[in-house]
Amino acid sequence: MPDSSSDPGIPKVSIGMPVYNGGTLVAQAIESLCAQEFRDFELILSDNASTDGTEQVCRAYAAEDNRIRYVRRDQNYGMNNNGRHVLSLARAPYYMAAAHDDRWDPRFIGACVEQFEKNPSLVLVSPRVAFINTESASIDIPYPPLHTVGMGIRSRVAAIFNQINVGYNAYGMYRTDALRRIDMKIELFAGDVVMLLEIMFLGETAHVPEPLFTYRFKPRTTQEHVAAAIKGAPANKTVPLYTVLTINLLRAIVNAPADRKLKNILLSDAIQIVALKNGFWREQLLKENPGLRDYIEPERDGFLPSVEHNIVGAFAGLLLPHCPPGAPFEGIIELDEKHSDHALSALDRARPVPGRQEFADSLQNLIQTRRLIEALAYYDDYARYQVPSPAITKMGVFLESVRTTSVSRNRTSGNDTAKKVRVLVQAPFYPASANTVEITAMRRIMGRLSLLGHQVRVATTLPDDLSAIDIIHSFSTNPPDIVEGFINAAINGKKTFVLTPLWNPVFDYHAQAWLSFQTMKRYIEKGQRPETFAEMQHSMIATPFLPRYVSRGVVRYAHRLFASGRSESAALRQWDHGAPVSIVPLGSDLVPGEASAEPFIQKFGIRDFVLCSGELSTLNNQLMLLFILEHDDIPIVLADGGFTSDPYYAALCRKMKRKGPTIITGPIADDLLASGYRAARVHCLPAWYDRSGSAAIEAARYGCAVVASNQGVVRDYLGDFCLYCEPGSPGSIRAAIEKAFSERAIKGAQERASSFTWKKTVDGIEEVYRELTG
Repeated sequence: MPDSSSDPGIPKVSIGMPVYNGGTLVAQAIESLCAQEFRDFELILSDNASTDGTEQVCRAYAAEDNRIRYVRRDQNYGMNNNGRHVLSLARAPYYMAAAHDDRWDPRFIGACVEQFEKNPSLVLVSPRVAFINTESASIDIPYPPLHTVGMGIRSRVAAIFNQINVGYNAYGMYRTDALRRIDMKIELFAGDVVMLLEIMFLGETAHVPEPLFTYRFKPRTTQEHVAAAIKGAPANKTVPLYTVLTINLLRAIVNAPADRKLKNILLSDAIQIVALKNGFWREQLLKENPGLRDYIEPERDGFLPSVEHNIVGAFAGLLLPHCPPGAPFEGIIELDEKHSDHALSALDRARPVPGRQEFADSLQNLIQTRRLIEALAYYDDYARYQVPSPAITKMGVFLESVRTTSVSRNRTSGNDTAKKVRVLVQAPFYPASANTVEITAMRRIMGRLSLLGHQVRVATTLPDDLSAIDIIHSFSTNPPDIVEGFINAAINGKKTFVLTPLWNPVFDYHAQAWLSFQTMKRYIEKGQRPETFAEMQHSMIATPFLPRYVSRGVVRYAHRLFASGRSESAALRQWDHGAPVSIVPLGSDLVPGEASAEPFIQKFGIRDFVLCSGELSTLNNQLMLLFILEHDDIPIVLADGGFTSDPYYAALCRKMKRKGPTIITGPIADDLLASGYRAARVHCLPAWYDRSGSAAIEAARYGCAVVASNQGVVRDYLGDFCLYCEPGSPGSIRAAIEKAFSERAIKGAQERASSFTWKKTVDGIEEVYRELTG
């Protein structure tokens, strides 16, 4: 990553720190910023006439580091004024505000700049926020990430209203010119949310999933919020904070740089979301304005047929008069393909809540084509917003009858441990000989179930007759269309459907993994010249099309999901909070007893090497491993199993030249792989996301030191018994390998890994089978 701007006299990043009486924490904050790996920045300290030792601390740092400027103001002008003042002093194209009591990971600035350099449409980059309390202890505050890349303005604005706590996304890095275009002069409650809404009109926002920023959370009472947000508010006055916030957001839309028709639509969207979709926000407004309930409750004589549309009208009547005169609002806007508005782009024609006819037509189509999972999900998401009609009511009755077979999740079977079940396994779409995560898990689990007397049938397509089947079991959520077909069959045939998702959060890492692959591809094609690597890292700025990797309906309506650990369980429940999850860890027992290192050493003629077991693929990131050890004598063994779903990537791994030997094993028997774990010094799989952790468990079980990706499920299995690396950071991977190479396996790792066996996995699955088919 280049560490300089185009003008040698102007830094790439300006950091503005408005401060007043920073106490002992201001030095820690400055140290955190000075420790950034990205060095090309200026830090502007704007002191609101502090009366403690803040001035002396800031001047001392400024004297030691020429990137730091200290400005002392003649009086305390207030926090917001000081924030605007320090922004006015910024010289760089990118800007981040820094509070004196927060912390930043050393990679924070670099990660943000990297996103900006890849996507000129971005105006804000927000890494994930970690939270601590006033005593510096970690606390958990959930909030929705704001990632609007590829969205139109309508979807971007809707993202501000859809969920609560969205304001934590404001703690990121901005394009300086964009930040200067928005109005930050109003003292108000949740001003960060209003600022984010204004940003939505200027461009896209990107979320970095790594927790690179630590926010010190200070809880406030309602009255403290009032005092902070509204100057001069009487101490005994109850201020309707959410009403004030909603009005300020609607004012921001009215004053936005957009076409009048578009603003009209955005206002309608916002009020519909707050009234119908965001339940927490709606309840706050009704609590602050209890008189509204008289207008939204249905009358007995039927004069008010739609509670939903009445509440939208009531909210509009409450809120819009407080916007500036002439606020463009014409009620609820129904757009469909026949009456689309020319002011909207193709991205912006989808409403946050569908109209009645659009809802009815879409639902009928899903039911007629027997896409029942999609129909259930669509019905559950939007039925409560619709004006009732005979057609919708009839379809609802049908879907409720379907639901009784598709979500009966709490049946019990007593203690009939001898009962055998008949299982139809949806085979993953890879060849049966492949060594993918899905194939390996399916083979180990179903093989043991067969030995226990259960009838197991593996199929790639659905049989016409399901009468001889008790359970349909799918492995992986991909490809989603095929998995949906199997669960649809289960619903229609009144059969139990279970899923081992082997969760793959592709949206979190796909673009970064693809860019890394493209960089390594060009590096190899250009002869592996060291001077070109940094340049190539920034030459690939296009983000590929991301196919659909999961069906939310499958996650929502499966009778049971088998998660390998707490991380996967949490990810599934983020996708759908009601997901019925059972945690059943995967196992590792390649060969019985103790394996010997000698067979592997004799076959390949090497020892004390770095082993990487897994399919050669972009996800598993082996090219990064080869690149990191390109100039080392250390042998690398890639135990690929002889199969890859990514043949071009595999070819590049074979093409990569190194000083030390690189051995790609091809098909390898279990006993020889176990011997390889024994013979290796370190096992390293720097995957962008490790879905199963099986290679790490196996390596640790046979006494090999383990370096694992910090993205994925390995920590659920091995905890602190292995070393972790950042898959996108060559320095992080190399440091972990060097440490593991010198210190060898961590004491206790082998015992910990040996506690995970396929027998225990199958015992857990058997228990759930019996529960669901009792």
